[in-house]
Amino acid sequence: MPKQPLDHKAILDFHSTVQGVANVVADLLGEAISGQDTALLSMLQTELRTIRERIVHNQNPLRSSREIFNRLKSIQKQIVDISHRGVQRAAKIMQGEMLEFARQAGRYAAEEVQAILGNESALRRRLLKNELSDTQIRNMLHYKPFVDGRTIGQWFQKLEYDNASRIFQRVQQGVIGGYKLNDILQTIRGKRDGTPGIFDYGVLEANRRSAETLARTAVNAVANQSRMEMYQANIDVLDGVQWLGTLDHRTCIICGSYDGTIWTSDKMHEVQVPPAHPNCRCVLIPYIDIGERVSRPAEAENFDRLAKEAYERDPKSQKNWDELSYDYRRQLRYQAIKDFTKETGQKPYAQMPGKMTFADYLAKQPAEWQREWLGASRYEMYKKGKLTLDHMVNPDGAGHNCWQYRILWKQKRRYIYGN
Repeated sequence: MPKQPLDHKAILDFHSTVQGVANVVADLLGEAISGQDTALLSMLQTELRTIRERIVHNQNPLRSSREIFNRLKSIQKQIVDISHRGVQRAAKIMQGEMLEFARQAGRYAAEEVQAILGNESALRRRLLKNELSDTQIRNMLHYKPFVDGRTIGQWFQKLEYDNASRIFQRVQQGVIGGYKLNDILQTIRGKRDGTPGIFDYGVLEANRRSAETLARTAVNAVANQSRMEMYQANIDVLDGVQWLGTLDHRTCIICGSYDGTIWTSDKMHEVQVPPAHPNCRCVLIPYIDIGERVSRPAEAENFDRLAKEAYERDPKSQKNWDELSYDYRRQLRYQAIKDFTKETGQKPYAQMPGKMTFADYLAKQPAEWQREWLGASRYEMYKKGKLTLDHMVNPDGAGHNCWQYRILWKQKRRYIYGN
């Protein structure tokens, strides 16, 4: 029975669903982390005021230093405890959200496999695996490593440590440097953005962003791991799997290089499963070797650049573009897309041949676009034919922390760059 072509529209719809879930979970985790901000700031205000009074009224410098040291140890412990409560709450939210999402991602992958069979008998379709087991999901969420070889639980441990360390470092620097209480608190809380309850430039905002990045990355990891489990269980129906990136300027060099990479059914043990890095948007899709009959969307314009230019033209703009929050830049990007559609009458994403990879897409872009994406030095070598996308990342299967592949990578760079 001939296999049917992939329904790329359904795959891209699921890709959009993943990004939507990622944004929702990111907001939930950000709120969970921020939920401890009031308790943290109240504790710091009380403790730092006590330290300031000891410094002012204590005439014995040695005794004062000892007391300050002990107070700082106490503050550090309280920061760790408060950070722990926030991160544990975020981890609990993540675990609850991901249980059902993993099942949903597996079902989507099973439907893709079933669609490939077309009109083949219902009996054959019933033999397909179409549901991930509870054991598979539990192993994935608790034991499967993703970015940098860490499991989701280990990434939450790192988040907890980093959050507490950033806060205590600012406290310690402020106390030792003799800063005023309000100045120390401001570096942690941040400056008011003009919107009630919104602060920027502080440690707490950085902690929230870290939680949101973890959420988006973990959601993508669970989606791809779930799909990979289902593809492996039904590999007799497929010819392999393929890496699908996004055809726009926000795609990084690593993902641009992997885009379009195919691992045939006999190479499934070598598959690189996204995410390749934090905030990665790439997905794995089934590969069917029946010729090309589909298309995929590509960004019609650099909407981040259009958003930045529109913002900088606005006389009401007070901050630099890089100082704006991620959420606000995203709102401006959506507005730029709406303006582009209204002014040009074109769709923001044009349809490209499905076989087009990011490397093909890059080659068709204007020189200005290529220079902005590659950087000046890489662009010059790219135009001379001395540099291709696969030269910019480690070889397939190479871990970033593997010394053997680092040696190979250095040799490859020496061949390309001559040094």
